[in-house]
Amino acid sequence: MKFLFSLISLFLIPGSAIGLYAALVAVFSNHELWVPLTIGFGSGLILSILIIRHFLWFTTFEHEFTHALVALLFFRKIRRFIVTAKKGGCVEYSGGFGGKFGNLLITMAPYFLPTFSVIAVLFIPLVGAQKINYYLVFTGFTLAFHIMNSVSGTYANWSKQQVTNVRGETSVTDIGRIGYIAAFLSITGLTLFSYGIALSMIHSGYPGIWPFLKTVCLASWDIYYELMTRVISVILH
Repeated sequence: MKFLFSLISLFLIPGSAIGLYAALVAVFSNHELWVPLTIGFGSGLILSILIIRHFLWFTTFEHEFTHALVALLFFRKIRRFIVTAKKGGCVEYSGGFGGKFGNLLITMAPYFLPTFSVIAVLFIPLVGAQKINYYLVFTGFTLAFHIMNSVSGTYANWSKQQVTNVRGETSVTDIGRIGYIAAFLSITGLTLFSYGIALSMIHSGYPGIWPFLKTVCLASWDIYYELMTRVISVILH
């Protein structure tokens, strides 16, 4: 199952990169979008570096909350949710829908999913015109926070060494458990995919989802088809 998870992530990389680029171009072609988003993003970067990263309980909460949220999306029961300021945290959930593939997504979710940003963009269509600029500032802030938290979390957990968790048990990190190759592919592919979806929705609302998905699938298919065609051509000749 880890191989399939890695293969899907690898497939998503080129198409998601193209889709994300297209979404960025669309957003930055509209000053009513990019100005408040940039203000929020810049503020988020500064505050994340100077203040938020020192509130370890909050960054740990976001990490564990993302595990829990994705587990709930797979109809799992949350059996334990622990967050501490200095000893990290943990989430225990039941087995069930999605099987091992679902477990892999739940495990890696905090490293690629901008949870607060995704929640924020889901409500953008409901925000009134008078408040949309403030809401976009907030959305930009969450994007910056998630980028910083994902980078620091990935760096901290990029190890296969045994660590003592919040329950006093010895185990490996999320990334150590899934393996470096699978972790790299999933973080890269699913990060590009998640942020592409978010920016597409910021620009076009819910109707922006389908064009992005179509771009991801068709672009990745064309790129890998062309690559395989050239490889086979070289081998045969």
